[in-house]
Amino acid sequence: MSRSMDDEDIPTAWERTVHETRTAEFVDYVHASGDVRLRVTPPENTDDGAYAVGVTLFPHTDLAEEYDVRTVASGRRAERIARDFAGLFDGAYGGPGGASDGEMALENAVAYALERTRPTEAVGTDLPSRDG
Repeated sequence: MSRSMDDEDIPTAWERTVHETRTAEFVDYVHASGDVRLRVTPPENTDDGAYAVGVTLFPHTDLAEEYDVRTVASGRRAERIARDFAGLFDGAYGGPGGASDGEMALENAVAYALERTRPTEAVGTDLPSRDG
């Protein structure tokens, strides 16, 4: 199976799927475990008119938990954030329950990736001016 140019940066434990509706295109990244899904939602389907990246733990179950990762103006940037999240998650995840060698359980690996892909606190704050 050959991978497309869009799939080249995706960590191997993830599968990228595009879902098209009449008005928009959603992109999902699903971890091989099936327990984590990243979704890039287009501006047409968000309240603020930006691309949204979200993560769902245990999608399609009663235990599903959704978290906002980040919103950005560009679809390309949203996909890069999703791929960065996937790579960070993979680097931390130790399988169900975590591993004994310091790798994390699913929820902790998601929290780790969330912390590193969300915007810094400096975003949206006034920076000191040089005039002052």
